Amino acid sequence: MYLPSKTKLKFLIIYLLVVFLLFLPFKGAIRNLFSFFSHQLKATTQRSVQENEKLKKENISLQIKLRGSQHLKKENQDLRKALDFKADKEFDLIGVGVLSFSPSSWRRSLLLNGGKDIGLKKGLLAVNEKGELLGKITDVEGIFSHLLLINDPNFNLPVFIGELGSGLLKGNLTEAKILYIEEGEAVKKGDRIWVKVDSSTSVIEVGTVKSIKKGTNQLFCEIAVKLAFPGSFLNKVFILK
Repeated sequence: MYLPSKTKLKFLIIYLLVVFLLFLPFKGAIRNLFSFFSHQLKATTQRSVQENEKLKKENISLQIKLRGSQHLKKENQDLRKALDFKADKEFDLIGVGVLSFSPSSWRRSLLLNGGKDIGLKKGLLAVNEKGELLGKITDVEGIFSHLLLINDPNFNLPVFIGELGSGLLKGNLTEAKILYIEEGEAVKKGDRIWVKVDSSTSVIEVGTVKSIKKGTNQLFCEIAVKLAFPGSFLNKVFILK
C-alpha cells in the first residue's frame, strides 16, 4: 500500500507542475483579466451608489414640491373662506403671514410679516379664515408686528355673552375665561361669546360658555370659555381694519 500511495503523490506533483508550466506564460494575461473584472465591478458599484444618491435627492425634491403644493392648496382654500367671510361681514381684511411663534411656554404670541408698511396699528383684532377671533395687535414696527393670541395670560378684551351679558375676556394659556360677571346675570352654559367691531355692524365669534363657577362669598362669577379657534398651527392671519 505504501508504494502505490507514493506513486500517486508523485503523479499529483507532476500534474500540478505541468499545469503551472502551461499557465505560466498566461500569468500576465490572467492578472490583467482579474484586474479588468475588479475595475468593472468597482465602477458598477460606484455607479449604483451614485444612482441611489440621485434617486434619494429626487425623492426629497418631490416630497418638498408635494408639501409646497399641499401648502398652496390649503392657503388658497383659506383665502377663499376669508373672502366669503369678508363679503358676509362688511370687513376690510388684511392677510398677513406668520414669521414665528413665541418660544416661551408662558406666552402665546406671533410675529407677523407686516407692520406700519401695510397699515397695521396697535389694538387691531385678528381672525382666522373662518372669522374666529385669534387675538389683537400689541406692537407695530416698520415691517413686522406682534400679535397677542387670545389664550395668552396678558390678553384681555371686553366681550358680550348671549343676548344681554358682558364681561372681560382673559387668556389662561390653554383657553380663556371671563371675569366680572355678576352672579345674578342670565348667563348659562353654551351661550355664545362675541365681540363687535367698531367699524362694522357685524360681530366676531369668540367661543361659547364652557362652565360657570360661582364663588361663595364673591360678587362675581368666573366663566370658563371654549374658544371657537381650535389653537392649531397658523401660517396666515387676517387683520380687521
